[in-house]
Amino acid sequence: MYEVTTGLFVADIQQAGDHVRYDEHDITDVIKLTHTAPEEGYPSEVTVHDYAMMDGPRNDQATLQRAVTVAVEQLAAGGQVVVHCSAGASRSVAVAAAAIAVRQSSSFDAGLDVVREQLSPTLHPSVRENAVGAVNSLRE
Repeated sequence: MYEVTTGLFVADIQQAGDHVRYDEHDITDVIKLTHTAPEEGYPSEVTVHDYAMMDGPRNDQATLQRAVTVAVEQLAAGGQVVVHCSAGASRSVAVAAAAIAVRQSSSFDAGLDVVREQLSPTLHPSVRENAVGAVNSLRE
């Protein structure tokens, strides 16, 4: 679990099941981008926002945009938010970078640069394209 900006974390599915990390970071919300939960599940005290989506060309921009919106709302409310997908490298990075961009009124690439300070993402081109579209739509 990596804090990419204040209160916003990116994780893979194994890290998302590590309950100790939730306590260490006072996580309040999980944005789940996978179709299955981690084997260990989530701590009962966190709110899980389920936006299961595919990686790759079948990624859905509307679902990605809803996940970004929830991340922005929860951060604005003072939440500590972890966004996770399977590998923590494409979908979760795209949502986190888009949330950063919306909060900073900047471009997706500027949000992605913030994430790159902590991680080496490998966004699928379709996911990146949908994240750019989500940022542009939410900034309008």
